Amino acid sequence: MAQAAVTSASSKTPVGVFGMVLFIASEMMFFGGLFAGYFMIRSSASRWPPDGIRLDLVEPTVLTAVITLTTVTIYLARRALKMQSIGAMRSWVWTTFALGAAFLAIEYHEWANTDFKISTNAYGSLFYTMTGFHGLHVLIGLALLLGLLAAARHPGQARGGAEAIAYYWHFLYVVWLGLYGVIYLLQ
Repeated sequence: MAQAAVTSASSKTPVGVFGMVLFIASEMMFFGGLFAGYFMIRSSASRWPPDGIRLDLVEPTVLTAVITLTTVTIYLARRALKMQSIGAMRSWVWTTFALGAAFLAIEYHEWANTDFKISTNAYGSLFYTMTGFHGLHVLIGLALLLGLLAAARHPGQARGGAEAIAYYWHFLYVVWLGLYGVIYLLQ
């Protein structure tokens, strides 16, 4: 997190923000590959999802609401930091953390209660791989939030980190919207 405060001499953009943008670009390619694989396998299947597989929309819709709220709370955390309100920033980061943890708990509950597993068929493999990698990225986001809370003891250092982490959370939101649309709504 201390590196996030270092800035490029020409742009005044924190190095951590620039690094996060590059990381997100690489992750877009990663998730793009997963989506491409999904559509290739789906296009060659005679029936999709396979017989006997039906996903309920309640939990994924709740997940969508929860991750939507995280984009709001991380925005509010960043805004509070800009206004030098460290207490408010910490509260919003903890709220984002709690919502992210709730997202993972609900996602785990869904995985534990599906009628298929990763080894059942190609659909199961894609479902668990795509949602699992997204969940892993949410877990990484939770670790980043804890790092931001630690860096908040030095607000000047936290500013770039907060911006980078906000970009990351917005990226997670966009990926989830894609997953929600492709996996759940286009059954």
